[in-house]
Amino acid sequence: MISGPGPVRGRIARRNRIRLRAAAFLLSLTVLAPVLMSVPAGIVSAASVTVPTDASMMNQVSTIYNRALAFDKSHYHYAGNSFAGKCAHYVHIQLIMNGVNSGYVGGNGKDEFDNYKDLSYSTGGRKIHAYPATKYSILTALKAISASCSVATNILVGYESTMTSTGKIYGHAMLIHAVIGNYVYFTDNFSTRFGGVSYPIGTGIRCTIDEFNAFYGRPSVFTFEGMIWFEDTKLTAAVNPDAPSDPGTPDDPGAAAPDTPPAAPSTLTPGEYAVTYSGGLRIRAGASTSYETLYILPYRYTVNVTEISSGFGRIFVTIEGVDYDGWISLTYAERTGDLPAVSIEVTDASGKRLSQQWHKSLDEALDNLPSVSTVRLYADCSVDAAHTLPSGTTLDAGSRSITLGKDGLLEVRGGKVIADAAVSCVAADPFVTAGTENGRTVYTCDREISVTSASLVIGNNVALRFKASADIPALGGGASYKLYCGNLAGSDRVYTADSVENGTLQFTTDGIPAKFMGDRVSSRVEISAVSGGRTYTLKSGEMSYSAVEYVGTVYGKNQSLDSMLASMLNYSAAAQLYFGYSPDRLANRVLPAVAQQISVNPDTVSGALPAPVLASETSAHIKGVLLVLQDTVTVRLRVDGRTDGLKLLVFTDSEYRALKAEAQSSGRQLSELMTLSHCTTVLEPSADGSFSLGGITAKKFADTYYFRLAETSGDTVKYDNAFSYSVTEYCSYMLGNGTEDPIDDLCRALCNYSSAARTYFGYTVNSD
Repeated sequence: MISGPGPVRGRIARRNRIRLRAAAFLLSLTVLAPVLMSVPAGIVSAASVTVPTDASMMNQVSTIYNRALAFDKSHYHYAGNSFAGKCAHYVHIQLIMNGVNSGYVGGNGKDEFDNYKDLSYSTGGRKIHAYPATKYSILTALKAISASCSVATNILVGYESTMTSTGKIYGHAMLIHAVIGNYVYFTDNFSTRFGGVSYPIGTGIRCTIDEFNAFYGRPSVFTFEGMIWFEDTKLTAAVNPDAPSDPGTPDDPGAAAPDTPPAAPSTLTPGEYAVTYSGGLRIRAGASTSYETLYILPYRYTVNVTEISSGFGRIFVTIEGVDYDGWISLTYAERTGDLPAVSIEVTDASGKRLSQQWHKSLDEALDNLPSVSTVRLYADCSVDAAHTLPSGTTLDAGSRSITLGKDGLLEVRGGKVIADAAVSCVAADPFVTAGTENGRTVYTCDREISVTSASLVIGNNVALRFKASADIPALGGGASYKLYCGNLAGSDRVYTADSVENGTLQFTTDGIPAKFMGDRVSSRVEISAVSGGRTYTLKSGEMSYSAVEYVGTVYGKNQSLDSMLASMLNYSAAAQLYFGYSPDRLANRVLPAVAQQISVNPDTVSGALPAPVLASETSAHIKGVLLVLQDTVTVRLRVDGRTDGLKLLVFTDSEYRALKAEAQSSGRQLSELMTLSHCTTVLEPSADGSFSLGGITAKKFADTYYFRLAETSGDTVKYDNAFSYSVTEYCSYMLGNGTEDPIDDLCRALCNYSSAARTYFGYTVNSD
């Protein structure tokens, strides 16, 4: 397997040259001709080609090792009884026997590829094709050879010095006897276990190209240096009778200049092209034969040509993970179809193309945009869905048109559209500005909108306020402005602008439920305007904020505010614990430890004032009351009896006292005044027949509310007795019943929060 330097040098080589030529000629006719001119059935049909069985083929391959040993004994006496450790010598002997190279070339396994890579023909007249590791892998080289010829023989494989334990630079070399279709036939000079089968030294092996690559492509054992195919052009013509005769094109693996001039550039158009030369077609770095070769495309390989220059076409292909951006001569390729509608290209800072993807429609391309890319149109396209060109994306429409389908929308938001003519569907966007660049029309969105600040509003409710800055004057009064908040009360909410003035927008959210006060609220602002019957939108980036963040910033700077903020977050934390909502992120975690303690003054935990006794005429009555402490603080009243035609009258304490004073001054009964005509808050029943008074603010938790049912039927109205209740009525009952309930901590925190709110706002119970 590891071959040392060959001992045979010039004197021995010269002495044996004449007899080697004679022997090689004889052996190539009598021993190897059946191998080299044979193919498995079904691969190719030609009268001059023998079609052996696989067993016959393998037997012929296996005989070569022993015949090579016999040849060595009669000419060199170097290998002895085995070519083990003498891979380069084994390769040389086979090349001589096969008439590929008529003289011995000295060196070791590492030298083999280098001996031939720069030659055009061997001394035996074989055409040399080089496949260096800088441009090919074992897999792509074999596939390129297989694609070029149905039967390819005599392929030298060279490996660098991975395989050594002696510190000497030997490397390895081997000769593949034939590549027929997808199969490789070879021997090697070491024993191995291959595909689950053990092969003694010199035994013929048959495997697929992929299996060969899996074994010899192991970087820990073999380091591929390159491959040389010694093409027998007579054999190629025999097994590929339809292949053209060798024109010596500079873009097949040969080197001579072609006699046939390229097709006139004016007759060539971009499109899909297939390689027509059996030897393969070079990809070059530029549009002429003076540029370096990047890769050789195999016969019938299909590529997309996007540009034409001097008979060459520009392509971009990715093969075995390697990208090739270059040019091919279209003299040796035929146009097989039109280009797909759209391509997406990614380039680096210097403009070098890094990748290219093809798509059949603009919708498909826009759904698969990388973060920074160029989209090029090669056919007229329609947009049937809503799409946004994000920052860094360029859509080059060229002279192609873009139309909008029924639901289509194409917005430019950080990207740009370049075209040779007007693109009406983009020009209609009120946020887009049209300009020129190198004589072409360029559409960009130069307007900006951003959320600039956030704060906490502590009033009747705890709310968030966001401000945004926008380029809005030019839009006039036809624009709408909305704030989108995520994770607020567990779902997204939308708010319209409180004010729009001098490019500044202000939005205030509604109340934050207690258990959500610790959550961060994400926000973004959108401005929408209608043009041509379609709605276009400009969106800001996101900003997030929370009540906890606000408290963490201002706590400790104002004593009266500190008490309010501490009680507010303690109430939130208690709600989190009671409802099991994010107990690992309690809202009061931002407070000092001493401020997290809840101490409730018993005087603040008061019940509702008693209700007056009024005459009852209804068949339905208030059966019970519940306190709902989740999203909002709500008093829910249940009704016993009929519910159709029922209404619930709600009076605040101040409204009740005013009616009571009027009754005393007028001599009327209070029941005559606590009626529909004197009530400002009238509730309708919900689907389950209950009534709910929601949105009670913290400072009013201790306020007494008076309720009275009204039973309507046509013009007749009957009234029930009165009922009074307060939020702290429930807390008073829970904390005074002598038992400890899980909700008690929430009730204490609620009462403490209500007391702090009354103190902070200077509010007296029942004063409103």
